[in-house]
Amino acid sequence: MGPPRRIDNIGPSARNDGSMRSADLKGSAGQAWELEPGGFTKAHWAVFAPNQAPVWNHYIVAVIDLKGEAPNGTNAALFFPDARWEIACWALDPECERPDWPDKPNAEDGNLRVLRPQNVQVQLPDHPAELVIDATRATIVAGLSGVWNIRFEPMFTHDQNQVWQEVLEATIRHPYHHGDDGQQPTGSPSATATASMAPTTK
Repeated sequence: MGPPRRIDNIGPSARNDGSMRSADLKGSAGQAWELEPGGFTKAHWAVFAPNQAPVWNHYIVAVIDLKGEAPNGTNAALFFPDARWEIACWALDPECERPDWPDKPNAEDGNLRVLRPQNVQVQLPDHPAELVIDATRATIVAGLSGVWNIRFEPMFTHDQNQVWQEVLEATIRHPYHHGDDGQQPTGSPSATATASMAPTTK
């Protein structure tokens, strides 16, 4: 399955006064906007993370339902028989970037143009969707905050597929997701990532 085809409901289109809405996730290393899900894409984010690559700064991170129906009717390639979710990150084609990104990040028709192969591509078994989305959101915050070696761009020193897989699985396994007290404990992956967030400054 490929990346989401469109970016909608961000930037001026989301505000009556024509101004860009604030990023949903912020950190010292970038920011991200949560986008409208659709089809087999259950959640995705437009990410601005400068200084991770020499030419491009923008990425898409998506949570993909491997049991969902792809627009082109193709079947997903499963890394293991019980795979249910794929978390993937693509760099956006730098030739499509505009100064008013993320309002119009790609072609005029809104279709995404990404660089291939994916920078990150990991698969998870059949967890509840909200659990996987929450874990992915926490992992993005870690990347925006410069912690846990999470990056949106591959590194020679760390296998990003392995790093993302370990952080996602650790977040999903955390007692916060399985307890009944309704409290998120200090030190959980989500709490640690949120606590490390800082407003992006120019």
